[in-house]
Amino acid sequence: MGLALEQQDIPAAAAQMATIRKVIGINLILGLATTVIAVSKYV
Repeated sequence: MGLALEQQDIPAAAAQMATIRKVIGINLILGLATTVIAVSKYV
């Protein structure tokens, strides 16, 4: 993404940013699921 921004290729940078957002969203969901499962074992 940094190289795309340096080259002023905004559409390519936006596409890479969208991919990063998807990965972060999946990671957030997995982290929340893990936390819920861990807490439910102690409640």
